[in-house]
Amino acid sequence: GTRVLAGPGTFTLNGAVNRDGGGATALASMMARGGGARTRTGAVRGATAAPVVAAPTAPENVWHIDVSKGGTYCVADPAALVLWRPDKTLDGTGTLLSQDGSTADVSWRAGNPLKVWPSATVPVVDGQTYTFSSPVGGPVKIRTMVLATVPTDEVEIAGTMAEKGCTAQLDLLANLASATQAGG
Repeated sequence: GTRVLAGPGTFTLNGAVNRDGGGATALASMMARGGGARTRTGAVRGATAAPVVAAPTAPENVWHIDVSKGGTYCVADPAALVLWRPDKTLDGTGTLLSQDGSTADVSWRAGNPLKVWPSATVPVVDGQTYTFSSPVGGPVKIRTMVLATVPTDEVEIAGTMAEKGCTAQLDLLANLASATQAGG
């Protein structure tokens, strides 16, 4: 039969030969089999598989709106509001519907998780609830809370988000802060 020896190895490039007596004995006995059995040995070196990078589960910016979850979102700048989607591997589409009936189609290109809010057709209004629908998930409700002034201190930002009910952003802010403190 065929045996495959696999695994990492450690090699010192100093000219000395290091041999594992047990491994060498096993290899020698495998090769020295007599009779009709034929043994071949070989070695293969190859690149290991690239590590799988997990897809992000939340935006990397607290001011982006996660269209997969919905909820209440504090808006720092309505003109620069961005919609975020978790799966950026393929093209994506969705529809944004306002309470007043105005709608906008939202399209993402493969590889891009971000899209600017279509404010020309669906303006951002303080306290208004919007419905985002897409083929990959059920409709989600998004409520916008436009901030008149944006605090500069993270603690004040967190307090404002808590006061306005922007819990998804508050959780994200806490996660980003703990990742920064942990060196991530």
